[in-house]
Amino acid sequence: METRQDHSGIIARWHAGLPLMLPALAGIAYLVAAGAPGSFAIVNAGALAVGLALIALVRFPASSRARIVVLFALCSILAIPLTFGPWIDGISRWIAVGGFTLHTGFLAAPLLVRIAAGEIGSGPWFLLAAILLAFAQPDFATCLALSCGALTIAISNRNGTMLAVTVLGFAASIGASFAAPLPPQTFVERILPELWVSSPLAASALALSLIAAAGALLATARIALPQRLALLGCMTGFVIAAFLGDYPYPLIGYGAASLLGFAIALITPRPAARS
Repeated sequence: METRQDHSGIIARWHAGLPLMLPALAGIAYLVAAGAPGSFAIVNAGALAVGLALIALVRFPASSRARIVVLFALCSILAIPLTFGPWIDGISRWIAVGGFTLHTGFLAAPLLVRIAAGEIGSGPWFLLAAILLAFAQPDFATCLALSCGALTIAISNRNGTMLAVTVLGFAASIGASFAAPLPPQTFVERILPELWVSSPLAASALALSLIAAAGALLATARIALPQRLALLGCMTGFVIAAFLGDYPYPLIGYGAASLLGFAIALITPRPAARS
């Protein structure tokens, strides 16, 4: 019986990683085929491996108190660039970790919206704080991702406070969109439109990998449905921002932050003990 339960747990954790694996592997294939520097594919592959290890080994916080502590930590991640920089043309969205520059919105937003979906009392206030911090950076993509996550929470939980946060979030997103754009980075931004010009088939495959990730996320039964919807809203917000402007594509573009951020958000709770 114990072996069967262990085997079932391994399969469940494997399934939990599918929303990460599908677009990440497609993105790595794109980086290799498109002639990106070899280190780009290596970084993404390493981030994917670390992310899958986190999904396999780490568990979602069991107590409400622990989840609130995590929410505070995630908001602090968004605040770090505003305190310590670096600043580029008045914009600060990144932190340096071990020689890598990581986008704080990708790191913090996915888990933040997932936890907020289950913390009806405090969740809206932490989401509002996160949106204001993203607006101060300013980061249209993170504002939009948090707002789309908040919208799904407001609808699924019928939460009026979260709906008000959603409205403020979309207003903040519009405001952040007027920030002077930074020069686009190849293999990070404008991926699908530029790839469509040279290879519509490859662009379609990358887009389908994101759609498949969304389907796999909705099928992840170990995560509560409102939390899955919040994560889907967050991912959708990041993708829409990347389509609309020079913002990084999540999961398929070069960069470890989105892979790590969504991996942490996909960790599952411990299975309930059977009597």
